[in-house]
Amino acid sequence: MIRRTFLILPTVGPRSERGLWRQGIVDWDDFLTAPRLPGFSAARKGRLDQLLLDADEFLGRGETSYFHRLLPRGEHWRLYKDVCGDVAFLDIETDGLGPDAIVTVVGIHRQGGFISLVRGIDLTPSNLCEALHGCRMLVTFNGSSFDLTY
Repeated sequence: MIRRTFLILPTVGPRSERGLWRQGIVDWDDFLTAPRLPGFSAARKGRLDQLLLDADEFLGRGETSYFHRLLPRGEHWRLYKDVCGDVAFLDIETDGLGPDAIVTVVGIHRQGGFISLVRGIDLTPSNLCEALHGCRMLVTFNGSSFDLTY
């Protein structure tokens, strides 16, 4: 799915992306092989072509952090297919809501199985780091509005 988005390009937003798709430009290869694109000057297309070639190199090397910086947060899912073996699904439970809430359990599911870390037993920073080691994508159940703030 990452190769089907143009949102990694500066000046290309959702509306422009949909316009490209309607023109039959549905992936990076289509963009790169098109000699001209309506609404894109030759100079602009040349700059964007180079950025897509760079992106393809980063993708080939598995450097997903490059895309995390460029993609809107709600579009990070487009990388899933390329990193699915290195994804961690994380959920945090607390004893309440608000700034005084205490984390009680952290659940992490990875390709190798499920880990739960429990406060007072094995929930430590080092155990959490070990459980997430090598993770290239983190999927949460309440995203940055809750899980990643704790």
